[in-house]
Amino acid sequence: MSAAALRLGISPALVSKSIARLEKRTGVRLLHRTTRYFALTTPGLAFYERACHIIDGLRQAEALVMWESPAQKCSLCILTSDFLAVGVLWPCLRKLQVLYPGISIEIRTGDFDVAQYSSGSANIKVWTGPSEERAGAIRLAHWPNFFVASKQYLEDNGFPTDLDHLTDHVFVAGLEDAWTIQGPEGLKTVRHKAVFRSNAPDLIQEAIRAGLGIGLTTPLGLERELASGQVLRVLHSHASPMSEGLWAETPARGCHPAHDLVLDSIRDALNEKLLVDLPRNQWAA
Repeated sequence: MSAAALRLGISPALVSKSIARLEKRTGVRLLHRTTRYFALTTPGLAFYERACHIIDGLRQAEALVMWESPAQKCSLCILTSDFLAVGVLWPCLRKLQVLYPGISIEIRTGDFDVAQYSSGSANIKVWTGPSEERAGAIRLAHWPNFFVASKQYLEDNGFPTDLDHLTDHVFVAGLEDAWTIQGPEGLKTVRHKAVFRSNAPDLIQEAIRAGLGIGLTTPLGLERELASGQVLRVLHSHASPMSEGLWAETPARGCHPAHDLVLDSIRDALNEKLLVDLPRNQWAA
C-alpha cells in the first residue's frame, strides 16, 4: 500500500481510506489485512481482475483516438539481438519512420529475454529461433536454416552429396554439439566438431564467407552472397525444420495501435526481401 501511495502521489492513509470506502460501498471485504498478512479475498480478486480489464480497455480506446489524430505520435521500444537489430530490423524500421515520422523508435539489444517492459512505451520483443509455445508470440516470417559454404571452400574440399559425406568436412557452428535436420528420410541428428564456434550469428556467417567450413544458418544476412554465387547452398534436400523463423511478442496489456503497423511493416519487408534477394533455387527447401 505504501508503494501504491508513492506511485499515485498520495499518502498511505488515503489509500487505506479509499479501500475502506470501496468495501463499504460494495458491502464485501476485498482485502485480508493484519500486521503481518495482506491478501485479496475471493471477491476482491474478482473485482481486481474485472477492474484491470476495464482500465485496459479505456487505455486502448484512448490510444486509438490519439493514433487517429493528425499527430500520430508513439514512443516504441524494441528488444532484440544485435544480429537482428542491424541486419533485419533496421532496414525495415528506417522505411517505416520515413512514412510515419511521429513514431519514435528505440532499439535495445542484449539479454532481452530478461528485460522488463518499461512503463510509458509500447514495447515489442523480436527474436529468431524455433516455434515456441508462448502466449502472444507472433510469427513474422519463417524459413529453414540450410547448409551453406563459400564457393572457394567447396572448390577446395568438394561438394557433399549426402549427410554421410559431411564427416569429410569441417564446420562452423553455434554453441550446440548437434543439429536437427529435416530431409527425405525424416528428422535426423547430425553431430559435428566445429573449427569455429560462436553464439553470434553474424560471426558464424563471417566465418562461412571466409571459407572456414560449412555452416547451418539462416539466409538472412547472406542474401548478396547467395545471389552472386559467392556462397552456395549444399545438400538442397536437407535443412532445419520449418519451425525456424522470426518471432515477436507484445505486452498482454495496454497494446498500442502502432503495434500492428510496426509488425505488419516488418513482416511485409521480410517477405519481399526473402523472395526478391534470394534466387528461388537457393530459397526452396
